[in-house]
Amino acid sequence: MVWVDSADNVYRYEVIPLANRHQAVRLAITAVVTKHAAVVEGKPDTSECARDLAVSMITECIGHVTRQVEGGLDIGTGLDSDTADWILASMLVLSCYEMVDSGASAADFHRKAARSFVNTLSATECRTSPLYVSLRNKLSTYEVLACTTSFDLHTIQNAVLPEPSCQVDVPNETVLFTDFLSQLHAVTLLARQPAGLPPLEDIELDWRTNFEDARGATLMTAGKLTMAPHQRRGLVRLADIHHSAAVLYATRCLRIQRGDEF
Repeated sequence: MVWVDSADNVYRYEVIPLANRHQAVRLAITAVVTKHAAVVEGKPDTSECARDLAVSMITECIGHVTRQVEGGLDIGTGLDSDTADWILASMLVLSCYEMVDSGASAADFHRKAARSFVNTLSATECRTSPLYVSLRNKLSTYEVLACTTSFDLHTIQNAVLPEPSCQVDVPNETVLFTDFLSQLHAVTLLARQPAGLPPLEDIELDWRTNFEDARGATLMTAGKLTMAPHQRRGLVRLADIHHSAAVLYATRCLRIQRGDEF
């Protein structure tokens, strides 16, 4: 669920405490725990009840806000920052819940619901909450990676992208890889454009340099976070792996021919 499980893990120090105040988050986490126990320890799987209750509470809250907006209220008035935080947190935890036993379609449902929710709030004050920005960045990871297997240009164009690390004051691991994800999405978007663009070899973009810069930005950001030495070593390897994978992805998608340079 995170790039590195350090002291800055937003789920540990933000989402877990959020569950003390909001039942939907508590139910979503309970569903994950119960599902995990069923898969790993062979215990009875009773997680669906908690999941369904959490989904019901999210749906009821969003329906209430929708009715307020239809009645003439601004969405920023009908939905405060705390509510936006627990709804998005619940959606992300539920998406992870569905992934425990490869429920890709169900996980994708929650991701798309979270995307719609975030895009609806794009012009409200809710988006300035540090926790909301952190959760939005978590969602953007799912969004950008999901787009690499999509050929729906409209979906790719409307993907939730991460907030640049230089523009947000969020001291946790969700600011890692933001430049990388933005570059990766730019490659995907360009590769999915309709015919009629200039030849790909004439597009003056050096993707290898772009991804090298993104790798450097990730490591510089990592230097500001609290990590054990072994976690830092692991993160450097993770950044290297993603850099190499991204260069290969760009080469394949854009068919850039540069000999043995890659």
